[in-house]
Amino acid sequence: ATPASSGSADSSASQVVVENYSFPPITVAPGTLVTFVDRDAEAHTVTANDATFSVGPFDSTSPVTLTAPSNPGRYAFHCKIHPTMHGVLVVRQP
Repeated sequence: ATPASSGSADSSASQVVVENYSFPPITVAPGTLVTFVDRDAEAHTVTANDATFSVGPFDSTSPVTLTAPSNPGRYAFHCKIHPTMHGVLVVRQP
């Protein structure tokens, strides 16, 4: 997978490229707008395992934006369409 443009922990926006049915590592500051761009042939979702957030489906023509949680921590997530796709959103104070 292409590395995410995770930016520094103080960035206000970040872009994540999803390809090869894999989520790259994602580290952002609280409240960061995270845009997910799909390079695969099928749509995906970004759904927190603990239901903190859920966005999508998104595909190669329609990116989706998620506002990172305001509480720092590690948020495990998955794709509801492809159950084998998992990732972690790390939220850190700047």
